[in-house]
Amino acid sequence: MSRFEQLTSRAQSFMRGLQSTLELHGIGVEAFLAYKEKLIDYLEKFIGELVVATSRISEALLNLEACGIDLAFTAAARRDLTDMLDPEPDALEVATQRWQQSWAGLRRWFIPGETPSQAELLRARARSAIPALLTAVSQINDRRTSRADRAADFSTLARWFAETPDEAACHRLWRTAFALTPARHLRINSETLAERSARAESPRTSWLEGAPVWLSPRLRQLGRTASRGPAPAVIDRSAEKIHLRELARAQAVQIDRARQHLIDSGRCRLAALGPLNDDSFRLFLDLLGHALTQRPDRAGPIDVESADGTLRIRLDPIPAGGEAILSTTDGAFRGPDHWITIEPTA
Repeated sequence: MSRFEQLTSRAQSFMRGLQSTLELHGIGVEAFLAYKEKLIDYLEKFIGELVVATSRISEALLNLEACGIDLAFTAAARRDLTDMLDPEPDALEVATQRWQQSWAGLRRWFIPGETPSQAELLRARARSAIPALLTAVSQINDRRTSRADRAADFSTLARWFAETPDEAACHRLWRTAFALTPARHLRINSETLAERSARAESPRTSWLEGAPVWLSPRLRQLGRTASRGPAPAVIDRSAEKIHLRELARAQAVQIDRARQHLIDSGRCRLAALGPLNDDSFRLFLDLLGHALTQRPDRAGPIDVESADGTLRIRLDPIPAGGEAILSTTDGAFRGPDHWITIEPTA
Protein backbone atom coordinates (compact mmCIF):
# COMPACT_ATOMS: atom_id res chain seq x y z
CA MET A 1 0.00 0.00 0.00
CA SER A 2 2.78 2.43 0.87
CA ARG A 3 4.57 1.63 -2.40
CA PHE A 4 1.37 2.22 -4.37
CA GLU A 5 0.69 5.56 -2.63
CA GLN A 6 4.30 6.58 -3.25
CA LEU A 7 3.93 5.65 -6.93
CA THR A 8 0.79 7.78 -7.26
CA SER A 9 2.31 10.81 -5.51
CA ARG A 10 5.49 10.64 -7.57
CA ALA A 11 3.51 10.37 -10.80
CA GLN A 12 1.55 13.48 -9.83
CA SER A 13 4.78 15.31 -8.96
CA PHE A 14 6.28 14.23 -12.28
CA MET A 15 3.31 15.64 -14.21
CA ARG A 16 3.37 18.95 -12.31
CA GLY A 17 7.12 19.31 -12.63
CA LEU A 18 7.07 18.50 -16.33
CA GLN A 19 4.38 21.09 -17.00
CA SER A 20 6.16 23.81 -15.00
CA THR A 21 9.56 23.19 -16.59
CA LEU A 22 8.18 23.19 -20.12
CA GLU A 23 6.88 26.74 -19.71
CA LEU A 24 10.51 28.00 -19.59
CA HIS A 25 9.80 31.50 -18.31
CA GLY A 26 12.78 33.83 -18.58
CA ILE A 27 15.32 31.19 -19.63
CA GLY A 28 18.31 32.04 -21.77
CA VAL A 29 19.33 30.36 -25.00
CA GLU A 30 22.43 28.64 -23.56
CA ALA A 31 20.57 27.40 -20.51
CA PHE A 32 17.74 26.18 -22.70
CA LEU A 33 20.03 24.15 -24.98
CA ALA A 34 21.58 22.39 -21.98
CA TYR A 35 18.16 21.81 -20.44
CA LYS A 36 16.73 20.45 -23.72
CA GLU A 37 19.37 17.72 -23.98
CA LYS A 38 18.87 16.66 -20.36
CA LEU A 39 15.09 16.58 -20.71
CA ILE A 40 15.12 14.50 -23.90
CA ASP A 41 17.60 12.00 -22.42
CA TYR A 42 15.52 11.74 -19.26
CA LEU A 43 12.27 11.20 -21.17
CA GLU A 44 13.81 8.48 -23.36
CA LYS A 45 15.13 6.66 -20.29
CA PHE A 46 11.82 7.12 -18.44
CA ILE A 47 9.69 5.80 -21.32
CA GLY A 48 11.97 2.80 -21.84
CA GLU A 49 11.97 1.83 -18.17
CA LEU A 50 8.20 2.33 -17.94
CA VAL A 51 7.54 -0.01 -20.88
CA VAL A 52 9.71 -2.76 -19.40
CA ALA A 53 8.35 -2.32 -15.88
CA THR A 54 4.73 -2.27 -17.07
CA SER A 55 5.08 -5.66 -18.74
CA ARG A 56 6.81 -7.21 -15.72
CA ILE A 57 4.36 -5.80 -13.18
CA SER A 58 1.31 -6.74 -15.30
CA GLU A 59 2.54 -10.35 -15.41
CA ALA A 60 3.08 -10.35 -11.65
CA LEU A 61 -0.42 -9.00 -11.00
CA LEU A 62 -1.99 -11.65 -13.23
CA ASN A 63 0.00 -14.36 -11.43
CA LEU A 64 -1.24 -13.11 -8.05
CA GLU A 65 -4.84 -13.10 -9.25
CA ALA A 66 -4.44 -16.66 -10.53
CA CYS A 67 -3.23 -17.73 -7.07
CA GLY A 68 -6.37 -16.40 -5.34
CA ILE A 69 -5.57 -12.90 -4.12
CA ASP A 70 -9.08 -12.57 -2.61
CA LEU A 71 -7.96 -14.77 0.28
CA ALA A 72 -5.29 -12.22 1.12
CA PHE A 73 -7.89 -9.44 1.13
CA THR A 74 -10.02 -11.30 3.65
CA ALA A 75 -6.99 -12.00 5.85
CA ALA A 76 -5.89 -8.36 5.71
CA ALA A 77 -9.42 -7.22 6.59
CA ARG A 78 -9.48 -9.54 9.64
CA ARG A 79 -6.13 -8.15 10.74
CA ASP A 80 -7.48 -4.60 10.50
CA LEU A 81 -10.37 -5.56 12.81
CA THR A 82 -8.20 -7.32 15.40
CA ASP A 83 -7.73 -4.32 17.68
CA MET A 84 -11.28 -2.98 17.38
CA LEU A 85 -13.26 -3.24 20.63
CA ASP A 86 -16.76 -3.52 19.17
CA PRO A 87 -16.70 -3.81 15.37
CA GLU A 88 -19.85 -3.31 13.37
CA PRO A 89 -21.58 -6.40 11.89
CA ASP A 90 -20.56 -5.45 8.37
CA ALA A 91 -17.09 -4.19 9.32
CA LEU A 92 -15.38 -7.25 7.83
CA GLU A 93 -17.18 -6.81 4.51
CA VAL A 94 -16.39 -3.07 4.39
CA ALA A 95 -12.70 -3.70 5.16
CA THR A 96 -12.53 -6.41 2.50
CA GLN A 97 -14.11 -4.11 -0.10
CA ARG A 98 -11.60 -1.41 0.80
CA TRP A 99 -8.71 -3.79 0.09
CA GLN A 100 -10.37 -4.93 -3.15
CA GLN A 101 -10.76 -1.31 -4.28
CA SER A 102 -7.09 -0.66 -3.52
CA TRP A 103 -6.14 -3.70 -5.60
CA ALA A 104 -8.40 -2.55 -8.44
CA GLY A 105 -6.68 0.85 -8.37
CA LEU A 106 -3.27 -0.80 -8.58
CA ARG A 107 -4.50 -3.06 -11.39
CA ARG A 108 -5.75 -0.07 -13.42
CA TRP A 109 -2.27 1.38 -13.23
CA PHE A 110 -0.77 -1.36 -15.41
CA ILE A 111 -3.56 -3.49 -16.96
CA PRO A 112 -5.95 -1.66 -19.33
CA GLY A 113 -9.67 -2.25 -19.19
CA GLU A 114 -12.36 -0.19 -20.84
CA THR A 115 -9.97 2.77 -20.64
CA PRO A 116 -6.18 2.89 -21.12
CA SER A 117 -4.04 2.09 -18.10
CA GLN A 118 -2.47 4.84 -16.03
CA ALA A 119 1.00 3.71 -17.10
CA GLU A 120 0.01 4.10 -20.75
CA LEU A 121 -1.43 7.57 -20.08
CA LEU A 122 1.74 8.54 -18.21
CA ARG A 123 3.85 7.34 -21.12
CA ALA A 124 1.70 9.32 -23.56
CA ARG A 125 2.10 12.44 -21.41
CA ALA A 126 5.87 12.00 -21.35
CA ARG A 127 5.94 11.56 -25.14
CA SER A 128 3.80 14.67 -25.63
CA ALA A 129 6.46 16.65 -23.77
CA ILE A 130 8.63 16.58 -26.91
CA PRO A 131 6.15 18.64 -29.04
CA ALA A 132 5.68 20.95 -26.05
CA LEU A 133 9.44 21.39 -25.97
CA LEU A 134 9.42 22.31 -29.67
CA THR A 135 6.72 24.89 -28.94
CA ALA A 136 8.95 26.37 -26.26
CA VAL A 137 11.77 26.53 -28.84
CA SER A 138 9.56 28.55 -31.20
CA GLN A 139 8.59 30.89 -28.37
CA ILE A 140 12.23 31.56 -27.49
CA ASN A 141 13.02 32.09 -31.17
CA ASP A 142 10.13 34.56 -31.49
CA ARG A 143 11.39 36.50 -28.48
CA ARG A 144 14.84 36.68 -30.04
CA THR A 145 13.80 37.70 -33.57
CA SER A 146 10.62 39.70 -32.98
CA ARG A 147 10.24 42.93 -31.11
CA ALA A 148 6.76 42.05 -29.85
CA ASP A 149 5.80 39.14 -27.64
CA ARG A 150 2.08 38.51 -28.03
CA ALA A 151 1.89 36.22 -25.02
CA ALA A 152 3.50 38.86 -22.80
CA ASP A 153 1.29 41.60 -24.26
CA PHE A 154 -1.92 39.65 -23.60
CA SER A 155 -0.74 38.75 -20.08
CA THR A 156 -0.10 42.43 -19.35
CA LEU A 157 -3.49 43.38 -20.80
CA ALA A 158 -5.21 40.74 -18.67
CA ARG A 159 -3.49 42.14 -15.58
CA TRP A 160 -4.71 45.63 -16.49
CA PHE A 161 -8.25 44.32 -16.81
CA ALA A 162 -7.97 42.68 -13.39
CA GLU A 163 -6.81 45.96 -11.83
CA THR A 164 -9.61 48.14 -13.25
CA PRO A 165 -11.79 49.66 -10.51
CA ASP A 166 -15.19 49.29 -12.21
CA GLU A 167 -16.98 48.13 -15.35
CA ALA A 168 -16.81 51.51 -17.03
CA ALA A 169 -13.02 51.43 -16.78
CA CYS A 170 -13.04 47.95 -18.34
CA HIS A 171 -15.01 49.28 -21.32
CA ARG A 172 -12.62 52.22 -21.75
CA LEU A 173 -9.63 49.89 -21.64
CA TRP A 174 -11.30 47.58 -24.18
CA ARG A 175 -11.94 50.45 -26.60
CA THR A 176 -8.41 51.77 -26.15
CA ALA A 177 -6.70 48.41 -26.64
CA PHE A 178 -8.71 47.09 -29.58
CA ALA A 179 -10.24 50.29 -31.05
CA LEU A 180 -13.64 48.58 -31.25
CA THR A 181 -15.81 51.66 -31.67
CA PRO A 182 -18.65 52.38 -34.10
CA ALA A 183 -17.55 53.76 -37.46
CA ARG A 184 -19.62 56.94 -37.01
CA HIS A 185 -17.57 58.08 -34.01
CA LEU A 186 -14.19 58.90 -35.45
CA ARG A 187 -13.19 60.83 -32.37
CA ILE A 188 -13.95 59.45 -28.93
CA ASN A 189 -13.09 61.36 -25.76
CA SER A 190 -14.65 61.92 -22.36
CA GLU A 191 -16.95 64.68 -23.66
CA THR A 192 -18.22 62.44 -26.50
CA LEU A 193 -18.85 59.53 -24.14
CA ALA A 194 -20.70 61.76 -21.69
CA GLU A 195 -22.86 63.20 -24.47
CA ARG A 196 -23.63 59.72 -25.83
CA SER A 197 -24.69 58.56 -22.37
CA ALA A 198 -26.93 61.60 -21.95
CA ARG A 199 -28.56 61.13 -25.37
CA ALA A 200 -28.80 57.30 -25.07
CA GLU A 201 -27.34 57.17 -28.56
CA SER A 202 -26.58 53.83 -30.23
CA PRO A 203 -24.64 52.96 -33.37
CA ARG A 204 -27.97 52.64 -35.21
CA THR A 205 -28.92 56.27 -34.54
CA SER A 206 -29.53 58.30 -37.69
CA TRP A 207 -26.81 60.71 -38.77
CA LEU A 208 -29.39 63.50 -38.78
CA GLU A 209 -30.40 62.81 -35.17
CA GLY A 210 -27.02 61.93 -33.70
CA ALA A 211 -24.35 64.16 -32.24
CA PRO A 212 -21.92 65.79 -34.72
CA VAL A 213 -18.86 63.80 -35.70
CA TRP A 214 -15.62 65.58 -34.97
CA LEU A 215 -12.97 65.28 -37.69
CA SER A 216 -9.33 66.25 -37.37
CA PRO A 217 -8.02 68.98 -39.71
CA ARG A 218 -5.57 66.51 -41.23
CA LEU A 219 -8.40 64.19 -42.20
CA ARG A 220 -10.29 67.10 -43.82
CA GLN A 221 -7.21 68.28 -45.70
CA LEU A 222 -5.54 65.03 -46.84
CA GLY A 223 -8.24 62.38 -46.44
CA ARG A 224 -6.12 60.34 -44.04
CA THR A 225 -5.01 60.61 -40.43
CA ALA A 226 -1.74 58.65 -40.62
CA SER A 227 1.36 60.31 -42.02
CA ARG A 228 3.12 58.98 -45.07
CA GLY A 229 6.23 56.90 -44.64
CA PRO A 230 7.88 53.58 -45.41
CA ALA A 231 6.07 50.41 -44.44
CA PRO A 232 7.42 48.64 -41.35
CA ALA A 233 10.05 46.03 -42.03
CA VAL A 234 8.82 42.43 -42.26
CA ILE A 235 11.09 39.62 -41.14
CA ASP A 236 11.65 37.10 -43.94
CA ARG A 237 11.43 33.59 -42.48
CA SER A 238 11.46 31.74 -45.80
CA ALA A 239 14.82 30.07 -45.16
CA GLU A 240 13.75 28.87 -41.70
CA LYS A 241 10.47 27.48 -43.06
CA ILE A 242 12.29 25.64 -45.85
CA HIS A 243 14.70 24.17 -43.29
CA LEU A 244 11.81 22.96 -41.10
CA ARG A 245 10.07 21.42 -44.11
CA GLU A 246 13.26 19.59 -45.05
CA LEU A 247 13.65 18.25 -41.50
CA ALA A 248 10.03 17.07 -41.43
CA ARG A 249 10.43 15.42 -44.83
CA ALA A 250 13.65 13.66 -43.75
CA GLN A 251 12.03 12.40 -40.54
CA ALA A 252 9.01 11.12 -42.49
CA VAL A 253 11.32 9.24 -44.88
CA GLN A 254 13.19 7.62 -41.95
CA ILE A 255 9.94 6.52 -40.32
CA ASP A 256 8.62 5.11 -43.61
CA ARG A 257 11.83 3.12 -44.12
CA ALA A 258 11.60 1.72 -40.60
CA ARG A 259 7.95 0.76 -41.09
CA GLN A 260 8.67 -0.87 -44.44
CA HIS A 261 11.57 -2.89 -43.00
CA LEU A 262 9.36 -4.33 -40.26
CA ILE A 263 6.49 -5.00 -42.68
CA ASP A 264 8.73 -6.70 -45.28
CA SER A 265 10.03 -9.15 -42.67
CA GLY A 266 6.61 -10.88 -42.68
CA ARG A 267 5.96 -13.61 -40.12
CA CYS A 268 9.26 -14.53 -38.57
CA ARG A 269 10.88 -15.28 -35.27
CA LEU A 270 11.97 -12.40 -33.10
CA ALA A 271 15.69 -12.73 -33.80
CA ALA A 272 15.09 -12.78 -37.58
CA LEU A 273 13.99 -9.12 -37.52
CA GLY A 274 17.57 -7.97 -37.04
CA PRO A 275 19.79 -6.29 -37.55
CA LEU A 276 17.75 -3.14 -36.85
CA ASN A 277 19.00 0.41 -37.19
CA ASP A 278 18.16 3.09 -34.65
CA ASP A 279 14.89 4.21 -36.31
CA SER A 280 13.59 0.67 -36.88
CA PHE A 281 14.47 -0.37 -33.33
CA ARG A 282 12.67 2.63 -31.82
CA LEU A 283 9.55 1.85 -33.86
CA PHE A 284 9.77 -1.83 -32.88
CA LEU A 285 10.05 -0.95 -29.17
CA ASP A 286 7.05 1.35 -29.44
CA LEU A 287 4.94 -1.38 -31.08
CA LEU A 288 6.14 -4.05 -28.63
CA GLY A 289 5.44 -1.89 -25.58
CA HIS A 290 1.95 -1.05 -26.82
CA ALA A 291 1.21 -4.72 -27.55
CA LEU A 292 2.39 -5.91 -24.13
CA THR A 293 0.23 -3.38 -22.31
CA GLN A 294 -2.82 -4.63 -24.23
CA ARG A 295 -2.07 -8.29 -23.50
CA PRO A 296 -5.26 -10.05 -22.31
CA ASP A 297 -3.52 -13.35 -21.49
CA ARG A 298 0.11 -13.49 -20.38
CA ALA A 299 0.61 -16.91 -22.00
CA GLY A 300 -1.55 -16.47 -25.10
CA PRO A 301 -1.06 -14.71 -28.43
CA ILE A 302 -1.32 -10.96 -28.89
CA ASP A 303 -3.08 -9.36 -31.86
CA VAL A 304 -3.51 -5.58 -31.52
CA GLU A 305 -3.29 -2.41 -33.58
CA SER A 306 -0.68 0.26 -32.99
CA ALA A 307 -1.53 3.42 -31.10
CA ASP A 308 -2.03 5.38 -34.35
CA GLY A 309 -4.06 2.56 -35.96
CA THR A 310 -1.81 2.17 -39.04
CA LEU A 311 -0.06 -1.09 -38.11
CA ARG A 312 -1.12 -4.42 -36.65
CA ILE A 313 1.27 -6.51 -34.57
CA ARG A 314 0.77 -10.18 -33.69
CA LEU A 315 2.91 -12.11 -31.21
CA ASP A 316 2.62 -15.89 -30.97
CA PRO A 317 4.58 -17.46 -28.09
CA ILE A 318 6.81 -20.41 -28.94
CA PRO A 319 6.59 -23.22 -26.35
CA ALA A 320 10.05 -23.90 -24.98
CA GLY A 321 11.40 -21.37 -27.44
CA GLY A 322 14.02 -20.08 -25.06
CA GLU A 323 15.55 -16.65 -25.31
CA ALA A 324 15.78 -14.66 -28.53
CA ILE A 325 18.58 -12.18 -29.26
CA LEU A 326 17.72 -9.33 -31.63
CA SER A 327 20.71 -7.49 -33.10
CA THR A 328 20.56 -3.68 -33.28
CA THR A 329 23.01 -0.92 -34.02
CA ASP A 330 23.09 -0.06 -30.29
CA GLY A 331 23.55 -3.60 -28.98
CA ALA A 332 21.58 -6.79 -28.41
CA PHE A 333 17.91 -6.95 -27.35
CA ARG A 334 16.99 -10.09 -25.41
CA GLY A 335 13.58 -11.54 -24.60
CA PRO A 336 11.36 -14.63 -24.80
CA ASP A 337 11.23 -15.97 -28.34
CA HIS A 338 7.99 -15.36 -30.30
CA TRP A 339 6.65 -15.52 -33.80
CA ILE A 340 6.06 -11.88 -34.76
CA THR A 341 4.02 -10.43 -37.60
CA ILE A 342 3.82 -6.69 -38.38
CA GLU A 343 1.54 -5.63 -41.20
CA PRO A 344 -0.41 -2.53 -42.25
CA THR A 345 -4.04 -2.37 -41.12
CA ALA A 346 -5.32 -1.22 -44.52
